[in-house]
Amino acid sequence: MMRRVWLVLAFCFALVTRASAQEWTGAEALLAEGRIGPAESLLFQAATIRPRDPEARIALGRYLGSRGALRVGAVLLEEARLFGAEARRVARDLAPLYRSLGDYRALVTLPGALLTAPERAQAVWFVSNQPSLEMDDSAIAAYRAPRDTGSLGQVTIQVGAASFDADIDPHRHGVVLDASRRKLAAVLFSSERNGGSTLGALGEVRIGDATLGNVPVAFEALGDRGHPVIGLDVLWRLSPTFDPVHERLVLRRGRIAATRPGERVAVLMTSDGVRVLRADGFIPLDGSEMLSALRGRAWTLDVRRGELLLEP
Repeated sequence: MMRRVWLVLAFCFALVTRASAQEWTGAEALLAEGRIGPAESLLFQAATIRPRDPEARIALGRYLGSRGALRVGAVLLEEARLFGAEARRVARDLAPLYRSLGDYRALVTLPGALLTAPERAQAVWFVSNQPSLEMDDSAIAAYRAPRDTGSLGQVTIQVGAASFDADIDPHRHGVVLDASRRKLAAVLFSSERNGGSTLGALGEVRIGDATLGNVPVAFEALGDRGHPVIGLDVLWRLSPTFDPVHERLVLRRGRIAATRPGERVAVLMTSDGVRVLRADGFIPLDGSEMLSALRGRAWTLDVRRGELLLEP
């Protein structure tokens, strides 16, 4: 009798897992076609019908995190772990959300193998040395439009007495400087097994009228032609407006008003960078098609709403 009960339970679990997998596959297919409304409805419906199904929680958490609802996405993934999802698997999705949120206290609780020794040491340091921001309600910095794909343009940053024209990269985290500039770091976390990169923290980074304190940095061999890099994640929390016509970058403390005029399009923040919804689906923000569409006009990244606002 007991064996029969276990067989029935196992069969039911298999059906739920298969349904969740099919729903996520279906949602991915809809997103690939740019059908964001039906994809979202499918994921919310699954999580509502089966509120304790970890797979449904994971799927919805991944989606909402990619649309800029970072905290909500993280909570859903944490719930999936409580409901039985494999901890290391969930941790792979949680790590980038925690980094984007600046939640280093939560980041260091993830399974040890997920972070390298320097990454864990860096996160532990930030627990006691939280990132900070000094600026008025808005700040302006010098900005130049991108000349090629793979970058969103350049912004002037100042680290100590050194000034750099840094490429804005949606694929990188924090600031990346050449290995010869290690002396600019407030602290270093190096390892021979870290692919030649040395992690650390910069005590202060100035971007125009804004001053960021305790900023993650990686030191790499960039070469003679390699520009320093600033990850888009450093800027997107400040609702940035990129204005190539007036050659300026506007940063803000507050949110962008929902009534702000312009054309709003959905964005997805993925492990491969930021993607923007166009007619046939999502395309890379730093790809040739999107950069051509943005050339000559100002645009604002409204991450909290998961949108890019094309200014009128």
